Amino acid sequence: MAAILKFIIKGMGKNRLPQTGGAIQVQGLSAPVEIIRDIWGIPHIYAGSDHDLFFAQGFVHAQDRLWQMELIRRTSSGTLSELLGKVALDTDRALRTFGFRRLGAKDLENTTKDMIDIVSAYAEGVNACLKHPATKVPVELSLLKHVPEPWSPLDCMAFARLMTFQLNGQFSLKINYARIAAAVGEDKVPELVPKYPGENPAVSTGIERNQLGPDGVLKALDGPLFKKGGGSNSWAIAGRRTATGKPIQCSDPHLSPSVPSIWYHNHLVGGRFNITGVSVPSAPLILIGHNARISWGFTVANVDAEDFFVEKMNPDSPTQYEYKGKWLDADVFTEPIKIKGEEQPFVEKVIWTRHGPLVSDVVGLKDKRVALQSTALGPLRSLEALCRLNLAGTWKECTDAIKIWDSPNQHMTYADVDGNIGSYVTGIIPVRAKGNGLLPVPGWTGEFDWIGNVPFDEKPHSFNAKKGFVVCANNRPIDAEGYPHHIASVFDPGYRARRITETIAAKERFSIDDCMKLHVDVFCRPGLEFAKRVGEVKSDDPDVRLAIELLGKWDGNLTAQCTGGTVYEAALPFVYKEVFAEKLGEALTIDLMGRGFHPVLHGTTELFHSHTDILLNLLDNPNSWWMKQAGGKDAVLERALRKVVAWLRSKLGKDPAGWTWGRLNKMVYPHAMALKKPLDKVFNVGNVPIGGDKNTVCQIGSPVGAFSEKCWAPSYRQIVDLGDLGKALVVVPPGQSGNLASPHYQDMFLLWYRGEYAKMLWTREQVEAHAEAKLFLS
Repeated sequence: MAAILKFIIKGMGKNRLPQTGGAIQVQGLSAPVEIIRDIWGIPHIYAGSDHDLFFAQGFVHAQDRLWQMELIRRTSSGTLSELLGKVALDTDRALRTFGFRRLGAKDLENTTKDMIDIVSAYAEGVNACLKHPATKVPVELSLLKHVPEPWSPLDCMAFARLMTFQLNGQFSLKINYARIAAAVGEDKVPELVPKYPGENPAVSTGIERNQLGPDGVLKALDGPLFKKGGGSNSWAIAGRRTATGKPIQCSDPHLSPSVPSIWYHNHLVGGRFNITGVSVPSAPLILIGHNARISWGFTVANVDAEDFFVEKMNPDSPTQYEYKGKWLDADVFTEPIKIKGEEQPFVEKVIWTRHGPLVSDVVGLKDKRVALQSTALGPLRSLEALCRLNLAGTWKECTDAIKIWDSPNQHMTYADVDGNIGSYVTGIIPVRAKGNGLLPVPGWTGEFDWIGNVPFDEKPHSFNAKKGFVVCANNRPIDAEGYPHHIASVFDPGYRARRITETIAAKERFSIDDCMKLHVDVFCRPGLEFAKRVGEVKSDDPDVRLAIELLGKWDGNLTAQCTGGTVYEAALPFVYKEVFAEKLGEALTIDLMGRGFHPVLHGTTELFHSHTDILLNLLDNPNSWWMKQAGGKDAVLERALRKVVAWLRSKLGKDPAGWTWGRLNKMVYPHAMALKKPLDKVFNVGNVPIGGDKNTVCQIGSPVGAFSEKCWAPSYRQIVDLGDLGKALVVVPPGQSGNLASPHYQDMFLLWYRGEYAKMLWTREQVEAHAEAKLFLS
């Protein structure tokens, strides 16, 4: 049945493929625009002005990704229920509470004329595509019997707010800690805050302003210098350490895999711009990529820029709250939510205090009235900052751009054609009057308020680091003794950063090929650390001894063919349940392993990467309250190993030689329509065995116990040689197009799966040589 359905839907898709050759007449251009699509379906846009360039970017986004854009628009505006029915109501309630569209409207009012012109041109291009007689709505929208409304600049700004929120802060982590504190007491929480491993590197050892430029000559500087990401890798290597003699910059953002990808590759040439890289359908510009002079990438910085404040509400006037002995009026917003198939809307009443929206009802803290303060909900100029970054040509111009980047907190890596490399933490880092914000604090006293921001020059950054490279992998951004500011309590534990750092440092000259191999590295150090603890267990149980033997023979490479790694991965949930389930219950135990409060908004927390380290610390601590309650280290491990062997036999058969990691760990790119069976067989891409986990450089992260699902994977890879931009490499899985019938729906999937790349075409000659189709807009 699924095969027949796929044949029918693919046939429907063929009638909806966009026109990519010839000429199309549109209204709104000042001059003709040429769009050359290469052999991977990547559009290279050549225009005479900024307006026409972003008009064309909006046009091609709509041609290839209209279904995705409509889904993004409805997510950012909290109108999914109108399209999908009551199943989406809880999500819409949360989205309306945070108010991304309402905040986006403020951003549009406050932004510069330049940005208004850019988002307006983009919206005009989207609408030109929608209005064109040859345009047919995507198959997905046809199945839902929905026709999209015209696009607006506000749609771009609302989406920017949504993505900012998903990539920002640590509030989902704090929800879980608050629940644990309520269950067992605040005094039991500190053991569950991961300690950053001392042998794992920070991005920089201090505020590194190395005055020695790439040629060793003293130089005068004018100053120092993105669903919530599960992690990313990005590095820049100075020319003195590369095979080319010029810097190499690599970007490898890890996000939830999806069909189509969140990313859309564009090459934009026109007006002030000459830039290539990935954009996000729903907004203009390039988020990660390079121009003629600089290349950059981003990873989540894990800055703690969100706090929960418990508010005292007036029992006689429920929209008033106490602050420093006075009753203040909260802002109240009435949000009617239309639901498909129902006559009456659901009305959400949103209350904002001076700290932020009351979120208790939508994040699961219903016993208190809790407000969320977040830099992602404050004033936002990040889209303007991104525009400046797209145009930057020097380190100073780059840092001037990110000075106005309010949120999200990202760690940028940088390289330029002059030989410089650098890194900088972007976004506001709040300064608290008191405390570290890990647990909810009283909002009525003012004693825990934010009282300022870390000055830009004091944010973690480096420029031409002495070691000759910089590595950002969500690890701690700075480890300088005496650094005066609180950044966060929880970071990625730094195993990916350590592996990347050691691999680069081991070679005198690092090459493009070395970068390609490093992108797919699956060495799992915390797995070896776990195996070491298990090896200390003495047991007469044959199943336990079997698990110990398999772990002992494993070399730490978490390939799809390994068996010891399978025991490690499968054992973790069992060990966690043995330690925590009796006191916390199974649901809260899974939350402690990194499950977020909402699958769309925050699917995981920072504990997703750190829960192995929490466990290792508890196993090493004979005085741990948690381990004592569970019966001690040996008893916990013996019980868990016995259970995991039984589980593996039931899942993978009696022969341990067949317990290979790839049989459990499957790579699937899911489509939103796949929630309704058997459409998963129609739209999904992949379902192939793969290595790696949450702590390998090639990060393949699964929800706890759900190995066939993937919450994080490398979503885009670029390798840029600043000595010859025409040699840059790229892969954007699964493909450029969102149309099932397109040859570019999944043509990059196998390329990505095999660790291979396409050329990131740069010169006009390269583009012409690899052209698949030419379209003229006039």
